[in-house]
Amino acid sequence: MTTVCPSQRPLPGDSNAATAQDGHIDGTSESASIASDSSDEPKYLLFHVDHTTFEVPCDMGGAAKLLDVLRARVKSYRSEHQAVIDRLEEYMEYMNMLQTQLDLLDHRMTVAQGDVRRAETTLNSMGLLLATMAEA
Repeated sequence: MTTVCPSQRPLPGDSNAATAQDGHIDGTSESASIASDSSDEPKYLLFHVDHTTFEVPCDMGGAAKLLDVLRARVKSYRSEHQAVIDRLEEYMEYMNMLQTQLDLLDHRMTVAQGDVRRAETTLNSMGLLLATMAEA
């Protein structure tokens, strides 16, 4: 990313440089431009990220302040990202527990169906199945 301060004017044809005229860098959501008063030298750097504009003095202090703000934003996003990952891991653990319960119930259901078939076969061979069905 290239930002423009009075001491760093872009060279003609430098497509990565942000200028006061276009204010955009590589078509991303980031942009920078220079604000100035009546003098020829810019006084502030306007740095646009998403829907936020940061206005900092165009000097070393302003550069440090801008980087501090952007690093704080990264730290905040990283923290939020980790919180979402932690929640996802909890949900995945819960889903694994539910899958284990479903597998156990599938097994129990299969065994119970086998027990029913075996009982029907045994009762039928003894001639009791028809009598049991008639009583029910």
